[in-house]
Parts: sequence; C-alpha cells; structure tokens
Amino acid sequence: MIADRRELEAALATLPGDKSPWELRVEGLDRELDPREWTRVLFHIVRHRGFRSTRRGEMEVASEDEKKKLGAMLEGIRSIHDGMLRHGYRTVAEYMTSADWPFGDQKRNKGGQYICTIGRDDLIAEARALFAAQRSFGNPHATAEMEERYIEILDEPPKLTEGDDLMKKVGRCFLEPQERRAPRATFTAQKFMALQTLVNQRLTSATSTEGRRLTPDEIQTLFKEALEVKELKYKRALKALGIADGWYFEVRGRKKKSKDLADLQSETLLKLDSYHKLRDALEKDFPETWRRLRSDLGLMDEVASRLTYWLRPDSAFQALVDLGIEDAAARRLADTVVFDGHARLSLKAMRALIPFLEQGHVYSDACAMAGYDHSRRIAGEKKDRIPPLDTLEDFNSITNPNVKRALTQARKVVNAIIAEYGVPSRVVVELAREAAMSPEKRREIEREQLKNRNEKLQRFQHILEIAPGVDPERVWRKHLLYEQQGGKCAYSLKELDLKRVLTDSTYTEIDHAVPRSVSFDDSLANKVLVLTEENRNKGDELAAVYVRRAHGDDHFERYKAWVQGSAMPAKKKRLLLTEELSEDQRRELQGRYLVSTQYAARYFLRVVREHLDLPETRALAANGRMTNDLRYHLGLAEQKDRQASDTHHAIDATICALADPKLVQRMARYFKLKEIATHTPDGRWVDPEGVIIEPPSLAPWPTFREDVIQAVQGIVVSRMPNRRLSGRGHKETIYSLKHVRKHLGDVPARGKIALSASDPRPTKRTKLAQLSDTQIRQILEKPSPILVDEDANWRLYDLIRERLREVEHESGKTWAERAFGPQAEPLRMPTNDGRPGPVVRSIRLYTDTRSGLAVRGGLAENDTIVRLDIYRKPNKTGKMRHYVVPVYAADVAAGWVPKRAATAHKPESEWLEMDASYEFMFSLHPGEYFRVWKSEKTPGPLLYMTSFDRNGVQVSGNLHDRSNRRDDGAMNPVRTAMATAARVEKIEVDLLGEAHPVKHRARTAS
Repeated sequence: MIADRRELEAALATLPGDKSPWELRVEGLDRELDPREWTRVLFHIVRHRGFRSTRRGEMEVASEDEKKKLGAMLEGIRSIHDGMLRHGYRTVAEYMTSADWPFGDQKRNKGGQYICTIGRDDLIAEARALFAAQRSFGNPHATAEMEERYIEILDEPPKLTEGDDLMKKVGRCFLEPQERRAPRATFTAQKFMALQTLVNQRLTSATSTEGRRLTPDEIQTLFKEALEVKELKYKRALKALGIADGWYFEVRGRKKKSKDLADLQSETLLKLDSYHKLRDALEKDFPETWRRLRSDLGLMDEVASRLTYWLRPDSAFQALVDLGIEDAAARRLADTVVFDGHARLSLKAMRALIPFLEQGHVYSDACAMAGYDHSRRIAGEKKDRIPPLDTLEDFNSITNPNVKRALTQARKVVNAIIAEYGVPSRVVVELAREAAMSPEKRREIEREQLKNRNEKLQRFQHILEIAPGVDPERVWRKHLLYEQQGGKCAYSLKELDLKRVLTDSTYTEIDHAVPRSVSFDDSLANKVLVLTEENRNKGDELAAVYVRRAHGDDHFERYKAWVQGSAMPAKKKRLLLTEELSEDQRRELQGRYLVSTQYAARYFLRVVREHLDLPETRALAANGRMTNDLRYHLGLAEQKDRQASDTHHAIDATICALADPKLVQRMARYFKLKEIATHTPDGRWVDPEGVIIEPPSLAPWPTFREDVIQAVQGIVVSRMPNRRLSGRGHKETIYSLKHVRKHLGDVPARGKIALSASDPRPTKRTKLAQLSDTQIRQILEKPSPILVDEDANWRLYDLIRERLREVEHESGKTWAERAFGPQAEPLRMPTNDGRPGPVVRSIRLYTDTRSGLAVRGGLAENDTIVRLDIYRKPNKTGKMRHYVVPVYAADVAAGWVPKRAATAHKPESEWLEMDASYEFMFSLHPGEYFRVWKSEKTPGPLLYMTSFDRNGVQVSGNLHDRSNRRDDGAMNPVRTAMATAARVEKIEVDLLGEAHPVKHRARTAS
C-alpha cells in the first residue's frame, strides 16, 4: 500500500479539500476507502492508541495526584463508552463526530481535562469493525492477516521495568550488605513489623501508675490473633489476653486527646494487610493452595515477592506458575492482588531478628543478640576521597531527585576541598531542609516568607503610630507577643500598657518558657512577654513550675485556662504547660543541638564517616539553631539576608566549622547564667552577686567578623550548569495554518517552518473570557490587526466590540471576564432571520508566531533552548560583531545543526546564515557563566545564563549570588545584548568558586 517513508509522508500530508481522519473513520464503515484514505485512517488510530492500564493495580500503588489523574481518565473512558452504546453508534469516531457528542468540535484533551480520553479496547473494536467493513467492500489492503498484525501494533504494551530488572534497583540491607531489602508484603516482613509493634506495647492499670510490657507468650497470642482478623483492635487484644478489667494498652500518638484510655481501646493495634489479601484471594476457592502457603512460609514470601516485582498480569501469572502455583490460583492472584514497597531490612536479617523479638526484646537488643550493630552501617575501606554515590548500594533506593542532587553536589564539593587543601580535621554537616522538598513546596515556603516580611513592615508602621521615635526593629517582637497574649503578662496575667511596653525597656522582658539552657530554642514559639520582675523571679525554671510556685494553685488553674483559650500557637501552649522534664529529656534536647534529624544530612554524615579517612567523632551534624545562635553572638546576624544574596551560605559554612561539643557546653552555661541574671539599663547582664556575665569567647581570632565579611564579598557562588541536550520539543499550543495555506499553497508537513514578514500569520482559537487587555484593544480597532476573516464575520465582531465597550469601565475581574464570564449573558452568533444562533465562546485570532515546528498539520513554537552558539565577524569598519544562534531540543532530537543567527525584530526566515566567514566562539548552556564587555574598558556584570529573547536578541542571566531579586522575592533577570559588544567571554567556575576564562572551542553537531 505504501512503498517507502517519502510516500508515507506524502499520503499523510493534509491537502486542500481533504476530509479529516475522523470523517474518514466514519465513512470507512459504509464505503471503500482508497489507499491514501485508508492509510490516513490507520495511522490516525494507531497514533492515538487510547488508554489502557498495563500495570496491575495501578490505582492502588499510585500517588494521590496520580490517582486523581487516573480517575479522571477512567471516567472519560467510561463516559465515551457509555455514550456510544446509549446512542447506538457503531464506533467511537461515529459517536464523537455526531450531534450527540456533548463537546462539539473538541476531540483532544486540553486544559487539564480528560473528557476526550478513549479506551484502548474501544479503539481496537473500531479498528476491527473498519477492517471487516473494508474487506466486505473489496479493499485489498484489509486482509485478516494485515488486521492481526495491525492490532498487535495498536495494542503493543509499553515497556515496563519488572521482574529481575526491577529487583536490581532495590537498595541493600544495611545489616546484611550483600542482601537486598525485602518486599514489605512478604510474610517475614509483616511478622517482623508486627513483632516490633508488640514488643513496644505497654499495659497500664487505671488504678495504678505502674505498667508492664507484654510477655513472650502474650506476644505470640496476639500475633496469632492478628492472623485471624484483618484489624486487631486493642479491645480484642485485651480480650484475647484475658486481662482483667481496669487494665489498658497505652495507646501511642493519641490524635484525640479528649479521649481517655478506655475509649482509645477501640483503635487498631495490628493490621497484616498483605497476609489477608492473599488469604481473601485463596482460602475460599483454592483451599489447598492456601494450606500449602500457610505450611511453607518461605513459599509465601516468594509469592509476595513476585506479586511485587512482576507488574503485568500475564508476567505475574507466569512467575507464579513457575513457582508451582496451580494455574487458576495463579490467575486469581495475578488479577486481584497487588503489592508495593519495601522494608528497611532483608529477609535474611529479619529472619535472624524475629526469634529475639518473639522473646520480647526490643529491636536494638535483638540486633545485639543477633550479632548486628543497628546504629552503625558496615563501611568499606576508608580513603581520602568520597566515592561516587551511585556506587553505594543504598543510594539508588533514594527516590527524591532533589535529595540525590544535593548529596551528589555535596560529595563533589567535599572532594574538591580535599584535593585543594587535604583531608580536613573536622567535617560539620548542615543541609537545608528544602533539599527534600518539591519545587512547589519550596515556592510555598518562599511565598510564606514574603508574606511574613510584609506583615513585619506593617507592624513597624503600626508601632511608629503608637510610639513615634522608637526603633521598630528593637521592639517588634514585644509588639507581636503582646498581641498574641491579648495584652497580658504571660505569668501574672496582669494587663500591660502597650505604649510603655514599646518605650520602657525596664517595664517588660521576653522570656523563654522552657529555659534556653535546656532547649536551645530561641524561636518565637518558646518566647513570651512578661513583666520584668516576673522574669527575674522565674530564673531557670519551667514556666508552668514557676507560675504554680510563685502564684499558687488557684492562679495556676486560671493560667492554664488562659493559655488553652489564647490565640497562641499550639507548640507555645504545650511549652507553657510543661511541668516536668526528665534528665533524659534535657539531655535529648541539648543533643539535638548537634544532631540533625533531616534525612539527607544524616545520610551524607554516614557517608563521610564510613568512607572518608577521618575519625567518626570528627564528623558532626549541626542543627540550624546552633548556626543561628553563633551567627548572632559573632555579630554576623545582619549578614544573613536570604533575599539579598546567596552568599549567606558561605557564612553558614564558616560558622559550622566552629561547631563542636565544647562550644555547645560553653553556650549552655552562658544561657543558664542569663536566666538568673538582671538586665541593666545599659544592656549588661549581672548575676545575683553583682558579677557581670560576659558572653563566651567564640571568635577564633579578634578580627574574625571583619575577615568573614570581607572574604564573603570576594567569593563567586558556584552553580551547576545544565548541559543536557533534551527537553520539550515544542510548546503545547498548535496554531492553525489554514490561512497560510490559502495564500502559499503547500506548507511542509514535517520539520521546521519559517514564515516571512509578508506571509499570512497562523491563527489560534481563543476563548472570549480569556482575552488579554492587549488583544481586546486590538479587537476594538477597525480594521483589527488580529481578527480573522473580519469582513465575513463583521456582525459577530461588532457584537463583541459592543459588549466590550459596555463593561470597559466597570470594576472587578478582568475586562474579558466582565464581558464574557459565567455571569454575563451568552453571546450568540447573529443570523439572517433574526433567530438566536449558537452560543459563541471563542474566536480565531492572528498570532505573531511565524516560526516553529510542523505538528499535526499546524505550527507549534519551539520550546526548550538547550544552548546558544556564539559567533563573531568583523564588520566593514573592522569592528567585531557578535551573533547568537539558538539551538532547541527539537533541533538536537532531529539531528539538525542550526546556522541562522537571531536578528532583532525579524522573522526566522530573514535571519543571517552563519557560513565559513563567521568565526564560532563557543556554546553557552543554561547555567553557564558569561560576561559581555560594552567596551574594552567597560565590563558588564558576570552572569549565569538563564534564557534568551530571540525577538530582542538579548541573553538573560542572574548574578552569581542571585542578588538581582525583586522585593517580592522573584528573580529580576539581567538582560544584555551581544551584537555590538567589544568582547564576549565564557567563564568556567569550579566547585570552589575559582573562575577561569574559556578558550574558543569547535562547534559540536549535537
């Protein structure tokens, strides 16, 4: 039917007068299609193959966002299938081109909708119906053999990594490094996790403060009980143990604090989900298979593993049959049971630990008895470099790409420091929490920070209105706490005079509810505003302990009610009501000062300890509170302005280098002395004996602060360039070339399209309610520069103009929404007989897009720029001129080597072509460092390249420290033109911030 690719392209090219593939799919049911029509139909169906889930239980293992999307797609499939049957249409195409199709001309999903999602099975049924019809009409290219081959292609499943290949991606067990982590659904893993839960349970009596743990026999009893019921409640567990009335389980993590222990016994103690899924699938219909699994737990583990790793129904079925599971039972399991996820340990390690857990030993003790050290992973030979992280067995088990990238970059920096200066005497890790967050979460935090800054500025203004002349920066925290506390002293509950709070430094003070010498918590959540004498009397006591001692039990009850009913944050309420801290809790709070719980920090710290030739005690993780306190006491607090610059990270790194346990102890002693001291009007702290309390000496040398500030000003922030040559080939919007073809005739069906300034422009259908103000002003012009077929549709366009003018000066919403939004009367097409025409929701407009890629008969703009190729050539006067050739992801994918340099305000068809007379200088990728010299004596700023404006031929970039932020936190790119520059430099910045100019290089073809 088709001889070669060129003939195929010719057959698929849309010609004037051609019917659409949708129309041909309908007509093919009732007449013979010629070879070209038949080709277009078959290609159209196989190109849009519809949706069918090929993974078992896809909905069960998907994330919440994926579930939402998948649910919408399945609803779209169901709606189309039901509509086709309900209205009696033979195929999907016949239904979607009929008057019964509820979405008019729309055949593709857009705007996040999935209403046009077609099921694969419905498309296969349509293809078979078309083949059968064409055979009946005598089409020689619709044989049964061709039909089967076509259906194979149409229904070919995507490639899924499964089975042994998927198993190889699982991380290693840290107790048994040669073994991989076990699937969470295995019986061994289920038992291991259940026993961990049971050995940590405690029983307590309602009439006694004493409690006890479960005995080994009780642990066995409850585990057997969990095998019988899908959810073992605490109440049933008590009954199974035969515990006398008045004894209860201590339910951990109570979400409903109002409930007492008796009420909480209705909550769940154990759930062996995977075990009961297998039981439900097999016990009733395949009892012999179930008895076999119950008696052979190794086989049950293997069955659960195969249901985890084999993702397709057929491959899972075959994997189970290979185990010796009977066909019918294997089919039931493959079709109905889906497992996902892994435990932290291997089957070998868990099997070694289970006997000790059954005896009632907690996990750490069980590890010791089994010969494991649960607190330290087994390391390889230590060296003077950290090895590539992807060679470590558990690195690939990290699923968050941000964490992976942060860890990889951290390794490169540490190795670069070692190469330059040798192995350090100490490594202190402080990794930002944002590394584990999604981009959207980080943007949310940035928005919250911006909101807080704006609220702070408003507070400053309010303070100055109350107390003119006061420095708001010194008293804004007092003002905030005053509002939080309803204008009362947090301890005495006396009313406070706000003006005096702001103007008299001896009237009130800010105190820590839990002493700072214990918690090191200097956040607002641990601070309250109190009368000065209250702070003096409290000393280093807990707030609740002091209030009860100083004011009596009756006042303490009023204090509790006031705290609970206040507008203060929940954490502050909890701290204010804490009456006791054990010595272990005190040590734990201080220990947190040097131990970060953030996963990436702990992971990298472990890598340093295991692989770097450094004593473990010389590798520490610093808590953010420590660096904050040190920054303040070293006089560097004002230097940390996240919005002004990124160089604050260098200050943090310098401060981290000072952190060690001895320093923590010195700071703790200082805080403790301050809690019993008096704050004098001249700003000094004096203890009860009149001795002035001096801050601990923290600076390693006298000029430390000045030296750090000077050093930071001279650094260059190193950033990782993006030299990937992949990305989106074109943007989503496809512009119509209908009017272009009317004037030019044939337009390329594949590859690049570059229209000249004199050619007709592509068009785009735009919703009336989404018109921009600029488009509206162009529509109001007569004749309009953007309205399509204005002469033929003048009555409609006059109605649109009339509606727009009516609401031009109204307030609220956008101009377009006021005229055509949901609250506006629908706009109808004018008719010759005056009767109401169809509702008009969108119109066609000319666009300014004149170049891009041929996509589905239309034009789509290029999307991702992967690099800029920079050329130069002297002009007639001998002055050097520079040229920029943008290279897109689509160019690389197609093997094209662009040679046209962007020319300001000209279409791509008129750009200059770089021939042999132009000298290629270098390629500039996003994230690479460059500088443009306006003259030999006037260097421009050093910039990291971010984007390119092809219309104005301007390259945009950020300053190395991103200090080019706007007040709202958004980046304000620096734009620069290269054309008439005296010099253009590309500069490489190594991991330590050293800058090196790049010599001219040969141009690459990809």
